[in-house]
Amino acid sequence: MRIRPPAWHTQCLLATAFTLILSSPVWAERNQNGVLLLHTDDSVEYTKADSDFDMRSGMACPNWDDGTDCGARIAALNPTSERGAEPVVWWAFVAFPENTEPWVRAIAVGHRWTGDLTILDYGLGPHMMDVPDPTWPYEPNTGTGVAWRDPQTSRLTEIFWMAGYVEEGSAVYELVPHPAHGGAVADDTRRIDPLVGYASLGLGGAEGYNPVPPTIAPNTESPGSADAGETATTRDAFEGFVRAIDLESANVGIASANPGVGSILFSIDVPNADRGQFDVHDVTGRRVWSFDLPIGPGEHTILWNGDGFDGPAPTGVYWGVLRTSAGNKFQRVVLLH
Repeated sequence: MRIRPPAWHTQCLLATAFTLILSSPVWAERNQNGVLLLHTDDSVEYTKADSDFDMRSGMACPNWDDGTDCGARIAALNPTSERGAEPVVWWAFVAFPENTEPWVRAIAVGHRWTGDLTILDYGLGPHMMDVPDPTWPYEPNTGTGVAWRDPQTSRLTEIFWMAGYVEEGSAVYELVPHPAHGGAVADDTRRIDPLVGYASLGLGGAEGYNPVPPTIAPNTESPGSADAGETATTRDAFEGFVRAIDLESANVGIASANPGVGSILFSIDVPNADRGQFDVHDVTGRRVWSFDLPIGPGEHTILWNGDGFDGPAPTGVYWGVLRTSAGNKFQRVVLLH
């Protein structure tokens, strides 16, 4: 790992900025609707002698308005590499919707992968620092926090670059919430917004996926502030995309309305010629459950039995999130036990 270290006083400033994301947050919407994206370019060759790939993707947007079409750059990001055994270089970005004014000082992120993927190298840009888990980036299910010396105000900001290869077959590399702190973005006033979408990178024949920054996202609520007994209603803007329905109306034979006692049945509609991914997140933005397989076009019902990755999910407010290339759609639900 080769990272250009900032000066001592800059390190102190960055460390202070990063602690914002780990301290008790002030929930806000300054950096709302942020998603993590990935980009690779098979024309870029990785060698140990030339391992400074910061900003080499050429895809990040500047912090000032110079007429750059950030929407076009976001759409042009490529999350799929045709390489397998040869080293691949990729970049991670945070992106925000059009007509937003991000103010990013720190990000918490994790990663995991399937297949025989080996991570070779990793780096940040100047005036940045990270606080990684001990085995980041070389082990899956680990995370890091990244902070900038100066606020990042771009709709498309590069976070880090990474290099790796697949020993045999194909692999999928995924950005996920930090295993300890969730996926979140902090400004410099302790205001925290959850990330709402995570990309995957396909290598050796596998297909990658980049979410689209949504134009509408769920409310960011402080954990524990929601009344678990309230009915979780759907905003009109979300209706028809992801909606919670009761099990009885689906002829399953078990009544579980919204609020649902022990489980929630979601009805989703994936656009034609598209595929979807469905997850459940808590109000901090942490992904607590995922439907294992990609979902093909058409209408589907998905039962969430109330279990999370770490055991039964506690009573509270959750969000069902359907991700497709057309964007992310949300449904707010309440789970009771």
